[in-house]
Amino acid sequence: MAHETTQQVGPWHVRAVWGEGPFPAELHITTDDAEAAAHGITQTVLREVQLNRQEAFAGHRLQAVEAADRVADAVMALNAHSTGAKGSLSEDYFRALAEAYSACRAVFMRHPVKYLAEETGRNTGTIRNHLTKARKLGFLEGD
Repeated sequence: MAHETTQQVGPWHVRAVWGEGPFPAELHITTDDAEAAAHGITQTVLREVQLNRQEAFAGHRLQAVEAADRVADAVMALNAHSTGAKGSLSEDYFRALAEAYSACRAVFMRHPVKYLAEETGRNTGTIRNHLTKARKLGFLEGD
């Protein structure tokens, strides 16, 4: 499965397509700067391009950890506003549910409704109904 990374090295845009190996399978270097294009790319610029898989993906791992933290924080906030019992739910609950759902979607979680149901101790049908109400209240758009 191929993955892409992008880097900015001065005026140069570097897109690397990674296969299974430790180095990119493809490397695309472009610029919008006419002066840089006229002079051509230098060895100095080429030395700055990250061609080691670990270095290239280090930033992506950090982003993934931060995104996972956002999901965990959103679920904690959701549980703080969740009554856990039948009855009226506050607008804060629906806002927190919308934020938790959006955080799950932002990390491309496969089954965010199922995940939120498990985390809150509710069934998936209830979470779907609550998401519908959150949309009607204006806390969640589209989907």
